[in-house]
Amino acid sequence: MRIALIDPTPERRRERLYPIGLLRLGAYLRERGDQVELFTNRVPSEGIFDEAWLSVVFTYHIPHALGIVKKLDGRVSRVRVGGPAASLLPDYFTKTGAEVHVGRLPEAESFAPAYDLLGFDPEYSIARMTRGCPRKCEWCAVPIIEGKFTQHEWVGDLDVRAKRILFYDDNILALPARKLGPELANLRALCDAGTVQTFDFNQGLDPRLVGEKDGKQQPGAVEKCDAFAKLPLDPVRFAFDGMHEDGWVQSAIRRFAQRGHANFMSLVLYNYEDAPRDMYHRLRALQQTSSDVTDELGRWVRCQSVPMRYSPIDRVGRDRDYVGQNWSVDLLHSFRALANGHAVTGQISTDTMEEFEYWFGQDADEFVRMLRYPRIKELAEKRKLFIRGLRAKLRDEGRGNRMDLARELVAVREARANA
Repeated sequence: MRIALIDPTPERRRERLYPIGLLRLGAYLRERGDQVELFTNRVPSEGIFDEAWLSVVFTYHIPHALGIVKKLDGRVSRVRVGGPAASLLPDYFTKTGAEVHVGRLPEAESFAPAYDLLGFDPEYSIARMTRGCPRKCEWCAVPIIEGKFTQHEWVGDLDVRAKRILFYDDNILALPARKLGPELANLRALCDAGTVQTFDFNQGLDPRLVGEKDGKQQPGAVEKCDAFAKLPLDPVRFAFDGMHEDGWVQSAIRRFAQRGHANFMSLVLYNYEDAPRDMYHRLRALQQTSSDVTDELGRWVRCQSVPMRYSPIDRVGRDRDYVGQNWSVDLLHSFRALANGHAVTGQISTDTMEEFEYWFGQDADEFVRMLRYPRIKELAEKRKLFIRGLRAKLRDEGRGNRMDLARELVAVREARANA
């Protein structure tokens, strides 16, 4: 059987996330005796392949994937569609005549990914120590897709050519300390041997399982932190999904920083049950933690924020038009304009509290006023150009460090207040 494996993700970049499901599926099909080839966002010519198998990851990619399915009409005799999006919303594909596989394919789960299907040497390996998550967050699709939380064999999934690992665990810290310790010890051995140089749990760690709040902590929290000590985890990603994690995140960052980590990235969910004031509080709390821990340890500790706009899992298409109960269309657009003005990627990373306040306000009231400003895009652009010029001026004067910039921004604010 000749089978085309199609990744229908629009504008897939080779250095980003590889279609791990298709790579694992390709290894299984080869073992079965089939001939396979990977196609990224394109379809094969007519008559070359007997079947086409697609894996659709995100529900907002469904319209694009449906276009790929339509192009396959007449080119292959059978189309099969799977992946998280198809498992969540199968009806979109069944009405096209395609066969839909809901859930995981157990036959393929034991196979290591066939990285050679990529057509280039992988820059990283993809692995999982665990699958699923014991929490039942209403906004999350993981419990629906993955089911019960389980441990997973992972060392065999690594490609020897890649020195970096992306772990796709949904909640690795849900492993008890007595099980997590040996897993990280295996990882440490690979790092010590030079097989692995760095790794990343890119779904975000659960801060409530390693932090402390109001004198309370989960059993094994400290032991789990110790297991990560000085491992080349870069960045350390924590979830900051809502105010219920306030305090836990700051404590988790501090504990990991005390054990040698310096680069933190928090995934900050908004547009769910939060309000703009809540968003400001969380963004400021992360910057304050960066400043406090930097002072405490005497070395630079960076805490970046990655705003993640919530949209219900049954929404398809790129418009992402859902508006949370405490937001509005204008507020959402304004926040995105402000974040994009600060950084093209939308990530929020400032060196000092003074720089944070320059961009997002001294308090929640000022932040909300900024979001309601009718020409917020112009304001963001002016601030970007101003701070870029100020940085250049300070460098020319030999005063280019972060504290020099902080002092200048304080002076600017005071001058405006006295004007």
